[in-house]
Amino acid sequence: MPQTPDKLSGRLTETQRDSIRIALCENEMRVASCMFWHNTAPWDVPWRTCPDTFILMPTEGAFRVYLDDPADPGPGRAVAPGEYVMLPEGRRHLLVIEDGCTRLEHISVHAHIADRWGRSLARRFADPFGRLAAPEATWRMLLDVTSLMADAPETGRALGEVALRALMTERIREASASAPASSDGASAKAGLLPDFAGADPRVAAAVDVMRRDLASPALSVEQLARDTGLSPVRFRRLFRQSLGTGPKEYLQRLRLQRAARLLLRTAQPVRRVAQECGFASDHYFHLVFREAFHVTPTEYREQRGP
Repeated sequence: MPQTPDKLSGRLTETQRDSIRIALCENEMRVASCMFWHNTAPWDVPWRTCPDTFILMPTEGAFRVYLDDPADPGPGRAVAPGEYVMLPEGRRHLLVIEDGCTRLEHISVHAHIADRWGRSLARRFADPFGRLAAPEATWRMLLDVTSLMADAPETGRALGEVALRALMTERIREASASAPASSDGASAKAGLLPDFAGADPRVAAAVDVMRRDLASPALSVEQLARDTGLSPVRFRRLFRQSLGTGPKEYLQRLRLQRAARLLLRTAQPVRRVAQECGFASDHYFHLVFREAFHVTPTEYREQRGP
């Protein structure tokens, strides 16, 4: 009797399919760096934030992650081989080798994973910790990315995008796998936060202007509102409805993200970085940078690590 292939139509819920489609089709995924590290105790990375999505997974040994508040960090959470932590840009964290572990090997990835409006996909997950379905296969691919980034950067970035998309697909499946069934049998988005919707076209146009003219200190909410044909009040309301934050705060975040990337990836003086990111004065740049990253620009550059 002839056999027909099983289409496995029940493997993904409608919500999972929609979430994966939106995540993969409407988000840019680009690897900035992929490194393999060997560490021995004692080892720790000071409290810090990163300007991009930071993914860390051990291949041997274990580390502990503390999040958000140095004054009250809580017990933290251990991450062992087969697990990983994925932190969105700006999330404060501390990394230490787990007690009893004398040797740690791990892969670290810094990546841009966001939609066209700069909304981080990593922020959509309620839990930053995940488990790999096939750890050794994931490690092999990322180690290949590490090697290629050094010898053939374009090929490395291309393979890195493949690895990121596979990991994010797995992350979405994992986040929604334990969702309780609704009355119609469909699975809800447990662990997957909302806000996958697209922005209003007028807001999207304003964001494009922000990115294009980021270095101009004269760029203002009032000018953006005029360009979109809206009053400042209506523009602020529409912007917040679309992106979950106000235009002034969003512009400040874009400037700080660019400044952080320039500090890590170039040797430009801090004053030059401030100018290229549209800050009117060095003093103001230092003030808002320290408020956002909890260190000065110079300290941030010096603390660059895995």
